[in-house]
Amino acid sequence: MTTFINPLDINPIDMEAFENAVHAWFSSASGLFTIWQEQGAPQPDYPYGSLKIISGPTALAPQWEIRQTYDAARPLGQEIKFEYAAPCRFTVSCQAYAKQGALPAVTYINRAMAALSTITTQTTFKVAGVAMERYSAVRNIGKIINETWLSRANIDVQLTALLLISEYTGYVTSVGIESTELGIDFTI
Repeated sequence: MTTFINPLDINPIDMEAFENAVHAWFSSASGLFTIWQEQGAPQPDYPYGSLKIISGPTALAPQWEIRQTYDAARPLGQEIKFEYAAPCRFTVSCQAYAKQGALPAVTYINRAMAALSTITTQTTFKVAGVAMERYSAVRNIGKIINETWLSRANIDVQLTALLLISEYTGYVTSVGIESTELGIDFTI
């Protein structure tokens, strides 16, 4: 007997932990008040930073790995656990914004980029099940808004994590075989 997975119960990745780890790294390393884009809040005062998941999770393998374990202490019919796992990749756009005359936005991005190699950042990511894979070149994307120069810089950071779901099933303890034609009637 298999316990079927309810689609509403599937959470193959803890997105809150993922987002919290990314936010903690960027806001702490850059020193900027940092928001997630598209959250429907007013724009903060300059300078500030923003984050946006622009892709992912994208499974890095076409088929998920299947792991099987047995636990006799589980309820009857749920002794066998199947775990389906696949590494995945996210791309997060990280931007800094600053007004003219202040530190340029690229300074904040450089701080965040440098911190990706620190043990503190790597530990924060590890606790959340996240790893930094690579990052793009820094892009200076400043522009004039209402006749005022706005310093703006961006990097895209690729992060990896693990997609994981599980289900439980039981096993068949015996099978009865019966055939009057062959004269068979026994249990295996």
